[in-house]
Amino acid sequence: MSKNKKNKVALAKWPLSCILGILIIIISWGSVLISVLLAPPPFSPLTNYLSSLGNSTYNPNGAIIYNSSVIVTGFLFLIFFIGFYNWYTDIKLDKILLIAIQTVGCLLSITIVLTGFLSEDFKPQHVFWSIVAGILGFLAQVSIAYYLIRQKDSIKKISYSIFGLMGLYIILLFILSPQHVLTEWVVRSVGDITLVLMIFNLKHIYQVRNKLNS
Repeated sequence: MSKNKKNKVALAKWPLSCILGILIIIISWGSVLISVLLAPPPFSPLTNYLSSLGNSTYNPNGAIIYNSSVIVTGFLFLIFFIGFYNWYTDIKLDKILLIAIQTVGCLLSITIVLTGFLSEDFKPQHVFWSIVAGILGFLAQVSIAYYLIRQKDSIKKISYSIFGLMGLYIILLFILSPQHVLTEWVVRSVGDITLVLMIFNLKHIYQVRNKLNS
């Protein structure tokens, strides 16, 4: 088999949601890195909010890159969550749980897009929608984690690691106040690490089921 054909076969084993999930993380952190490089020095997670990268007054050269990436990833998240139909089964509770994940996820996607359009230049609105996105994001991750732990085809160590990270996330939120500069960075970083683990486990379940059905 040629190299191109092997690559196509390997890609076909990855459901669209998992591919988009990885793409979202690459776009998000890529835009953060570029925006930081364009921001006026010195920029540090210890002294600057992540959202400051989208403030056109503070970061005139990098704000459009950061805000555009937030909007793009918001739309990609919409497709990401809709794609959860790939894990539908005849088990009623699992299907209900997946539909709930899709519903919360679609609402989350909309709020992410709003935080991009209503950047830190519109601070009251930005803060409000950021809080809403944080709550919806946490609910979506809890729901996905619960779904994964229920699945016999999942990698249990990864599922338990996800719950461990979410526990760490909650502990850090108690240690750091919501207004603390590091809070936004911690929420984003832990959330994305958790997302990577979820994507890997979802892909594993998808592949195992495909083998059983082939």
